[in-house]
Amino acid sequence: HLELNGLSAQNSQSLNERIQVTPVLVPHRAEFSETVGLVIRGPSQCVLWLPDIDCWDAGSTSLEQLLEQVDVAYIDGTFFDGDELVGRSLQDVPHPTVLQTLERLASLPESERAKVRFVHLNHTNPLLDPTSTAAATVEQAGCQVARQGEQELL
Repeated sequence: HLELNGLSAQNSQSLNERIQVTPVLVPHRAEFSETVGLVIRGPSQCVLWLPDIDCWDAGSTSLEQLLEQVDVAYIDGTFFDGDELVGRSLQDVPHPTVLQTLERLASLPESERAKVRFVHLNHTNPLLDPTSTAAATVEQAGCQVARQGEQELL
């Protein structure tokens, strides 16, 4: 019941008459294949799905450019800060921290920051607790943490 279709970065593919996806190549450990985020366009909304990335500075399209194209952006929030991996370095498990991402987005207009929802949270991430200081930091920065069951209508 599956139909496999090849995808290539920056080339849109229609899934049906309402939904179109565009893969965005992202920097990531390429152990087995390339890693992509997806820009998903529906009749009324456009969503960025980018849950796993090594860093924001090495991609062909910047996070800021991607935010300009979408209504909502679900992005990598694996680690809140560099203190979560006791006994390991973030260089071993590269992800931009939520604090690094918030700093990067700080100069953007509030309307752009409001699009951001952090996903892909590691079990050590204090954002898992919506009452944490970390969650308040994200909210004060004008962003959000995605919650299970959250839906954006395309």
